[in-house]
Amino acid sequence: MYTYALTSISTQDNKTWAIPDDSQTVELHKELMKTLAFAKVKNSLKKRHQVRTVWMTMTPEVLKMYVDEDGNMQFGNQFLEEIQDTEYSKRTEEQSTL
Repeated sequence: MYTYALTSISTQDNKTWAIPDDSQTVELHKELMKTLAFAKVKNSLKKRHQVRTVWMTMTPEVLKMYVDEDGNMQFGNQFLEEIQDTEYSKRTEEQSTL
């Protein structure tokens, strides 16, 4: 059995938001797990350390999990950290070498 992780969220305006390490396990993202996109990603990942980047439509339920009433990116009871492309690339590279 594999463990799937959500490490970041990107928006159409090319901003990327980091999901905190302790919140990355996909089981915490129940609304995402209900989507067809998640099912396809799960079927696409066959080996450890594989990564898929996908775009998906934010249903009202999913949107409510990640965007507050003021438009801030959030998950659970905390705001997400915006990361620059170079930071994200470095972080992803570090995680893949662990």
